[in-house]
Amino acid sequence: MRAVYCSETSSLALLEILTGLPFGVGHPAYLIVDLTVPDGSIAHLEVEPGDPDSQRLGAAALNRHLAVAVPSVVNPLERNVVINPLHRDFDRVKPGRLRPFRLDSRLG
Repeated sequence: MRAVYCSETSSLALLEILTGLPFGVGHPAYLIVDLTVPDGSIAHLEVEPGDPDSQRLGAAALNRHLAVAVPSVVNPLERNVVINPLHRDFDRVKPGRLRPFRLDSRLG
């Protein structure tokens, strides 16, 4: 399923990136962009992080909504937002400022 994976905060985005990077390898430079998604178009899915049914439930919700907010597996106190780029209202997602985002070398 096509999707744009986002985090509500830059710190959660960093944690999500770190889970996929090998330890001890130089980190590439990233860019971070602020996105505005209309509040009424985000479904808040209450699932237990890591629950095997969460992907199926998320995919079903994403077929009906522009975006779905779900608890992060890495930090369940914060949420990731998954956006459906094929949704009829995708043009309502507005990009904001694009900024360099470099990971601190102490994280690797």
